[in-house]
Amino acid sequence: MYHYIRPRPGNDDPLGQRLSVDPAMFQAQMDWLAQHGFTPITLSELAALRAGLISAPSHPIVLTFDDGYRDFYQNAFPILRAHGFHATIFVITGFVGQERYLTWEMITELDRSGLVEIGAHTVHHPDLTTLPHPETEIRACTEILERAVAHAVTAFAYPAGKFDARVETAVREAGFLQAVTTQPRWATPDDDPLALPRLRVTGDLTLAQFAALLTR
Repeated sequence: MYHYIRPRPGNDDPLGQRLSVDPAMFQAQMDWLAQHGFTPITLSELAALRAGLISAPSHPIVLTFDDGYRDFYQNAFPILRAHGFHATIFVITGFVGQERYLTWEMITELDRSGLVEIGAHTVHHPDLTTLPHPETEIRACTEILERAVAHAVTAFAYPAGKFDARVETAVREAGFLQAVTTQPRWATPDDDPLALPRLRVTGDLTLAQFAALLTR
């Protein structure tokens, strides 16, 4: 789980520091994956793998990016493309086009690249567990994204990882096949596909610590 791929901010922004991976470190991390035989896939490819529709590649791993920041397009995508790596990025549709966020043109380019899956992350990034009708945020986001990319969107990320049985039901009824949380562990074949855990990649991780996340 990534957020920003950008130079890390100063000490006056501790949350931004934690959520920001410097592009040079991201490059080193992707190089490490390539050198050690990992194959990044999208969440849709994971669903197909689990359904037996495709064969498992060498050391499959899902790279996810939350919130739809513009620095993904500027800094992460060129590195992923150079390696031929796949990834899933979760877009907050109400923020598209704002200064720090992807534009619709960038989103369609990413989608058409064949490398990046566009996933849904609601319209306004609320805590869905506090809403009387969470399905409104979920369905509106889905409809907006599907109009933009002209195909089904089947991956979802719970804002801030917050969900409950009611929210998960709304996600299922909206047609999503995979949804990710912020529960910090490896996913297993027994995990609920609409409550998948993820390992957070923070800005202060060394390359050795990143490698340790992936070597059990």
